[in-house]
Formats: sequence, structure tokens, C-alpha cells
Amino acid sequence: MKRYFFYLLLCLGMMGCSSDTPTKICKEEAKLAIQLAQLVEDESFEDALSLLDRIIVKDDNLIKIVPYYDKNTIDYHGDTSPIVIYNQQGEWLSTNFQEDFWTYLQVEESQMGAWQAYLLSQMWHYLPLQWHANYSYRDYLYSQSSKGYGNFRKNFVASWHTLAPKITQEGDKYLISACYWSEFEGLVREYYAVTFENGIVQVQEIKQDVLYKYNCGIMF
Repeated sequence: MKRYFFYLLLCLGMMGCSSDTPTKICKEEAKLAIQLAQLVEDESFEDALSLLDRIIVKDDNLIKIVPYYDKNTIDYHGDTSPIVIYNQQGEWLSTNFQEDFWTYLQVEESQMGAWQAYLLSQMWHYLPLQWHANYSYRDYLYSQSSKGYGNFRKNFVASWHTLAPKITQEGDKYLISACYWSEFEGLVREYYAVTFENGIVQVQEIKQDVLYKYNCGIMF
């Protein structure tokens, strides 16, 4: 296991860190991510999930976003808005916070499939949040027009090429890197590995780099 993560870190050091790494490889992925974030902001949750067309729910089960203000409709207690897997009888099977969540989903083994799995895993950060959960809110930087892009420009100078999302394939592994803005962390680049094993996707965080530290000082 240690050797595996060393390999991933080595690959991450090679992906998108040099000035001549192309970012055009992520244009379609970034476009989809922008559309997804907008649908979530509009609270068009069904349309947002439909946009993730490389992810299929197995065995005729269903997937739904349950905003925190409707959480009394399910057996869930928390200030986040879970993504829930149901069966045909309406029984709650799993959420994106549980280890078995991905076993209910079939994800296409492709760059776009890996990207959509990553987006689904991180979506809770910008779904409706209540009270303390707002510490976890993130504005992801998928383009220069992203809402969080202007929050650090006065104090931190970086080209968009440096901040753009990046994807690298290594065999059956996809190494994904994206930046986000947090009012309680600052500007952060996160690194994830998306792997496919026995038909099941795994989305694993590798590390985070804080590019510009910031805390707004608000307390919930």
C-alpha cells in the first residue's frame, strides 16, 4: 500500500505541474463541471445528476439529492445534503458518505467517467449546507469565470494555466487535480486518484496543497 501511494505521488508530481503541460485536455470536463455547479446553484438537482451520464445506478435502483431542509424525509441527521441511493421500494440503501456507495454505481472506465466520479464525490461541498457544515463550502475553479476565481486575485497572482483542473491517465488509474476557494482555507489544489477494480470505482484523496492561506473569521 505504501508503495502504491508513493507511485501516485510521483505521478502527481509529473501531472500538470510543469509550465508546458497542456490544459486543453480538460476543456470538455471543465465545461461539464461548470454546468453541474450551475444546476446545483439553481437547485435543479435531478438535472444535475442526469448530467453525469457516465454514471449508471445498478439494479434499477434510484439516486437522489436530498437537500438538508428535506432531511426529515429520510433517516439522516446532519447539516449537509446527502446524495442517496434508493431501491424501487423507496428504501434508503446508501449515501455518498458511506463506504458502500460506489458499489451501487457503474462508472464508465474512461477519463470522462473518472472525472464524473470525482465530481460526484465532491459535489456535497457546494450542495445546500446548514450551520456548521458551511465551513466545508467550496467554490471550485473550473474556468476563469468561476465565482471563486476573483476572491484571491488581489493578494495572489497566478496564471489560469497554473490553476486549471488537470487529468492524467496512468494505466487504469486517473490522477485528477483541481483548485477550489474556501473562505476558511483559502486557495487550495487537491489531488485525487480514481481507480477501477473489479468493475467498482474508487475515489481516493492523495493530498492538498494550500496555495494561498485565508480565513474570513466568520463563526457558525
